[in-house]
Amino acid sequence: MCDIRAATGPEEVELSRIALDDVRVLHRLQLRRKVWLLLIMAIVVPVVTLVQADRPDSSWFEDAVQTFGLWLIVSCVCGRVWCALYIGGRKSTELVELGPYSISRNPLYLFSCVGAIGVGLRTGSMALGILFLLAAIAVMLPVVRVEETVMRRTFAAAFEAYCAKVPRFGPRFSLWRDAQVLTVAPRHLYRVLADSLVFALTIPIIAAIHWLQAHAILPVLLRLP
Repeated sequence: MCDIRAATGPEEVELSRIALDDVRVLHRLQLRRKVWLLLIMAIVVPVVTLVQADRPDSSWFEDAVQTFGLWLIVSCVCGRVWCALYIGGRKSTELVELGPYSISRNPLYLFSCVGAIGVGLRTGSMALGILFLLAAIAVMLPVVRVEETVMRRTFAAAFEAYCAKVPRFGPRFSLWRDAQVLTVAPRHLYRVLADSLVFALTIPIIAAIHWLQAHAILPVLLRLP
């Protein structure tokens, strides 16, 4: 069992190995990612209010799709917090290759994609599940590419060896390696948890949309499979 210890004090680890210019690049990149996600949500939410799953008289299939979507969202939130235990606050100081990072180079983004599918499926529409996944990939893939460029410049041969072994998304479970001790930075863990709860917030929002559609308060302009 891992011994999880909380990191205390202001940045007790060594000074970041990533150059200041790279830190600024990553910071701007993450801000841009959040802006794009907000823009996509601003577009998607009004669309979802006007869309309904095209289902047969028996709604058991839609119920199954929605339940599966719920479990994907739960997996997303739990998975992202799990990843934060290993990487939180350490991305710029060390090459993390243990836990979820031993089987995927980007497990945080992988779980985000799982959550995006789950949000789409909560509407009962398989098509929206695919559409939300494509939107998540479109936002995250450029971020991953820039991050890899910075990591390659920072960790050189060690990162090249890591890339040669571990898939960008994967996961490749045969590569699993765990840590004996985890040092946790609570500030970073809480930030990832807060970001992840955005996925959970969609559950009551979509339920409210379904209720409004069922009572003819919101019009249904499009039906999707």
